[in-house]
Amino acid sequence: SQEGQIGRWRNYQSHRQGVDVTSRGNEVYSISRAGLATLDLVRYWYNEYTTLDGLSGGVPQNIFYDKANDLMFIAYANSTVDYFTDKKNIHTYRDIEQTRNFSRKQILHINSNQGLIYFATEFGIVVYDVKSNETRFTYRKIGDNPQDQPVTKIGFAFNRVYVVVQGNGLYSAPVNAPNLADGSVWRKESGVKDLPEAPDYLMAVATNRLYLATSDSLFYLESPDNNWNRLVDSVFKPEGIVDLHAEGNTLAILSSVRV
Repeated sequence: SQEGQIGRWRNYQSHRQGVDVTSRGNEVYSISRAGLATLDLVRYWYNEYTTLDGLSGGVPQNIFYDKANDLMFIAYANSTVDYFTDKKNIHTYRDIEQTRNFSRKQILHINSNQGLIYFATEFGIVVYDVKSNETRFTYRKIGDNPQDQPVTKIGFAFNRVYVVVQGNGLYSAPVNAPNLADGSVWRKESGVKDLPEAPDYLMAVATNRLYLATSDSLFYLESPDNNWNRLVDSVFKPEGIVDLHAEGNTLAILSSVRV
């Protein structure tokens, strides 16, 4: 006997080279250039999904799980975004992909706060309201930087939104500021309160801490009124840091070297 029926396509693309990973309950979601792969950690069921299963065409770049809305988001290199709760019912957000206002518009990071989805892009920040299915805001000027600078990371801590502007460091503003599109609302955080100047940072938000890292330094903040602390001891010496992830009070560090 043969598997499947004549005229029904099957997928044999490789998912070995992962691009990004996240989790939802007992299931792990991983994206590769071929699409999406999932692993059920309880039943050890492994599944793969591509355009044949309803995903948009293009190369996946970022994956993010929004717990508040129970939605998984996949952003592609062409700035299209798929999102779903049930993998059999995939929705697509195309506002960033379809805009003609910017020549560079790749999505570099995704986060969420108060039910809204924040896309960090090559021209700033786009805020999407899933429930009303509309783009709510676009923030193109952060602090004293020129307009339309790439934002590589977004995090929420201490009732503030923290963003990394590519090549220009860390900025923050009150989450509920009336007009985050006004660059003067944002204050520069790098270079003050014992946080050294750096053009770029990695970022992760734990329950009571905000973490920042460069390739060989790791810092944390416990209150917006406190100074930054450097995390290093006789056992842990930061080196070759390429990514951070925080969950609860736990911080995971991905390094290109053994630490």
